[in-house]
Amino acid sequence: AVIWLPCFLQYLSSGRDISFLSSLQSSEFFAPLETTLSILFPSACSLVIMLYGLLHSPVERGQLRTYLLLFLLLFVPLMVEPVNKMWHTGNYQGFPVRYGFMLIFIQLCASAQLMPGDKETLTLKPGIKTFVLPLLLGGLLLAYALFASSYVQTHLETLSSYTSTLWGDMDSLEALFVLFLISSLLFLFIYRCLYRRLMTPRIFLILSLLLVWIDASSNTQVYMFSADYDGHNAAYEQAVDLQHFTPVEAENNAWYRVKLHQKYFDVNLVGGLGFPSLSHYTSLTSQDYMFAMKKLGYSSYWMEVGGYGGTLLSDALLGVAYEIKELRDCGPRDTIVYENDTYAIVQTPASLGLGLLTSEDLSDTNDLDALTRFEVQELLFEKLFPGSPSPFQQYEHDFSYGMSIESDAYDQYQLQLMPKSETGYLYYEIEVDAPQALYFDCFDQLSNRLTEHINGSFTVYVNGLAVDAEYPSQRSNGLLYLNPS
Repeated sequence: AVIWLPCFLQYLSSGRDISFLSSLQSSEFFAPLETTLSILFPSACSLVIMLYGLLHSPVERGQLRTYLLLFLLLFVPLMVEPVNKMWHTGNYQGFPVRYGFMLIFIQLCASAQLMPGDKETLTLKPGIKTFVLPLLLGGLLLAYALFASSYVQTHLETLSSYTSTLWGDMDSLEALFVLFLISSLLFLFIYRCLYRRLMTPRIFLILSLLLVWIDASSNTQVYMFSADYDGHNAAYEQAVDLQHFTPVEAENNAWYRVKLHQKYFDVNLVGGLGFPSLSHYTSLTSQDYMFAMKKLGYSSYWMEVGGYGGTLLSDALLGVAYEIKELRDCGPRDTIVYENDTYAIVQTPASLGLGLLTSEDLSDTNDLDALTRFEVQELLFEKLFPGSPSPFQQYEHDFSYGMSIESDAYDQYQLQLMPKSETGYLYYEIEVDAPQALYFDCFDQLSNRLTEHINGSFTVYVNGLAVDAEYPSQRSNGLLYLNPS
């Protein structure tokens, strides 16, 4: 209870409990088999032993029956998505077989029970086959090792779909199945020879270990070393190089934060570089924090708060002193304090550091759900800087084409294409005669869904240049910064 109760309380305060029942109800019946089934492929040897033993041995031992029953129960989530989700507290994003280690462990236990252990059964039959077969199998294993090494190198991008996207696809499943099938057939041949007493247990052990080593090497390439494939490591090293920047605030023990301009890499890497980060991702991210950041105009989905987006005001209030940009995204007005071949650290125009002392009462700002992002920004400014003229201005479109537009009292807009129209246009003409930050927003409702029905609604152009071809999206659903570099 000392561990379970705090974890359960954190779960209740996180975004995971938002759609527990609806997530189960809306699930497909079958799990994503192209992802889940591949969990069995690296354990081909024990799977062959278990299936072969069930076909050739009666299931009489009580412990074996228990293992087989547990295996069937743990196999069900691989096939049935609602059951799979129940193992992930109702919903998940990637890693859909987190319980897979238990399935493999039970499979190993069942295989151990089904292996022949009677010394009389394992007595070697005399004959020339007992000398030729180990040499033949050794040659086959050598050929398989050479094939697997070449196959993994030439198909690595396909094989490693899971490591780059957290999901498998049919191409990766078929590619992984090729290695699984060859490994299974080879081990079936080896095991059959043992079962028919054509090799000693020692030879069987040596050949089995060689096969396991080949499979382990192949899977290590696919699931671990693939991170270095096609220059991935070079891009990562460029990001890690940013840790050599030491902000003045850090030297003076002053408060500051660092944010990403876009999602260039995993959001938690900002903190991993040693910077106080505006980004955050855990499996139990607080719902209040996630929704507050979304209302402030920052990108967020699932349990991830990206930290990119927002406004100059929200950045200043949250103590954002630096922003990580790709060099190509930097403009002439950016103050670059550190750069390498790919990234630059840019100093923000304003940062309020640790906080702001105010006599205003913020306790009556509880009904933020009904406010738009624009209204939230205005409310914050009015509360913190009373009597000052608002720096915000909301622009309306000059004209539209190919769509109907309706709005309600809460400034919520509904856009619908006209009959026979494939594309609609909103045209804004804004005269900028002094420096100002311009943002475009398409925000519907607070949620932590992986995808929103509004995703990809707009292609946004500024002065004829595309700023975002599919806005909003999973990677970018905060306020879209429009100022060209």
